[in-house]
Amino acid sequence: MKSSEEEQNGVVPNKQKKPKKPGKLFRLKFLVQDIIRFLSWIHLWFMLRPKYLFEEGATRKTKGKTLVTSTHGKWADSIAVILTFSSRRAHFVMAEEFFNKGFNKWFYGHNGCVPIKRGNLFDSEGFDKAIDVLNDERLLAIFPEGGIGNVDTVRRFKAGVGIMALKTDAKLVPLYVDARISLFRRAHIVVGKEISVSELCDGEQTIENARIIANKLKEKTEELKQIYDEYLEKKKRKPKKQ
Repeated sequence: MKSSEEEQNGVVPNKQKKPKKPGKLFRLKFLVQDIIRFLSWIHLWFMLRPKYLFEEGATRKTKGKTLVTSTHGKWADSIAVILTFSSRRAHFVMAEEFFNKGFNKWFYGHNGCVPIKRGNLFDSEGFDKAIDVLNDERLLAIFPEGGIGNVDTVRRFKAGVGIMALKTDAKLVPLYVDARISLFRRAHIVVGKEISVSELCDGEQTIENARIIANKLKEKTEELKQIYDEYLEKKKRKPKKQ
């Protein structure tokens, strides 16, 4: 009952767990994921041929617990995240309904995906697993818009991303992925610089702070979209070679 009371009072429930050691380069439980990463990387790169744009101070190199947020206009956005941070294992938060029986359950389960129930976030076992991924010094990617949708604007970010950030103090790296992304069409990806939780709020684990973080990440992502729009405009004005 304590968790429900805390939730009603606007406090993020906090389960005490033993701190984990930093992630290792090789782990047997990630063997399938690493093999698939190795075998598919070159094919995925040629399919998307990503063009990267960077906010000042941004980089594709990250270390430690990292929470990547990305726009979600098409299913290929997950491939864009994998290619952007190709030096690391990328774990993804996904809706639980995608983990049905059979191949999907095996494939997603062995490729670093974490199932989370839609709706009641605090009752989700998957949410705790996502927190564990970050506390294990790994990279976790989330699509905070909540699903594939309107490709013309950055939609509202759900507070769940803020809760994860508050509970782990992970570095936040926002991405904007060109909404026209598709296989065999060059992808444009704008990478934002790392943001710490302390830059966005006072760090107290409250629902209000979680919403503040979500809203500010949305604003930052809109700034990244502006970088992409300006790039397109310059490209249109650039004279063609004779």
